[in-house]
Amino acid sequence: MKEKSSGMILKLIAAAVFIGGIGGGGFLAYSGVSGDTENWQQFAIGLCIVICSVFVVACIVPWIAHLDGRADWEAEEGKTTVLTSIKTGLLFSFLAALLIFIFIGIVFWLSRGIWQLGAAAAAALFVLIVTAIEMSIRFQTRHSRKVLKSKNAEERIGKITSVRGQFPILFFGRKNFFVKVYVVETDGAKSEAFLRASNKLAKRLCTGAEVKVKINPEHPRYCAICQAALSEDI
Repeated sequence: MKEKSSGMILKLIAAAVFIGGIGGGGFLAYSGVSGDTENWQQFAIGLCIVICSVFVVACIVPWIAHLDGRADWEAEEGKTTVLTSIKTGLLFSFLAALLIFIFIGIVFWLSRGIWQLGAAAAAALFVLIVTAIEMSIRFQTRHSRKVLKSKNAEERIGKITSVRGQFPILFFGRKNFFVKVYVVETDGAKSEAFLRASNKLAKRLCTGAEVKVKINPEHPRYCAICQAALSEDI
């Protein structure tokens, strides 16, 4: 009952910050440059309020999921902590700042002819795309990377029973994948291993290949491939 009450309070706080901070800050920033007399200080303050509000909301959301019992990731990735929530807040604040800068750069380029801001916005968009792809790859391969770092992981010999691509992108009409998922059978049990498609080992592995893996007996759903053919190190 206490957790439900705490979760409701956090939801109300998040809603208030979202409406008051993001909505109010955005309106303040817009008012600073949309009138006859431009107020750049007001514009900057409004943007700061928006970014700080994004940080607060992003910090609160993991705790809401935790208190509501909907944080499925906690079973394998650990409980939500103050540090993890702050990391989430900083990450989304960075992404929000990039998006705001891109929007402002494009608007000022089109409406005021400031091409330098337009070029900077294009560069920021490229950084945002690259960052998003890297974050997604790391997120999707996190289970195998965690197994590699686990002190409880054991080395076993297994065989790849299937391979599939994950996180696709179309390039010149051809579908390419950033992540490869391998189903590995060890001692009659099957686990999933994740590798970047650009990894030199990932390019060699195929169905039927014998591999050495690390697996945590407490969480056998995922494993990490650490060697192929028992003689080729990563």
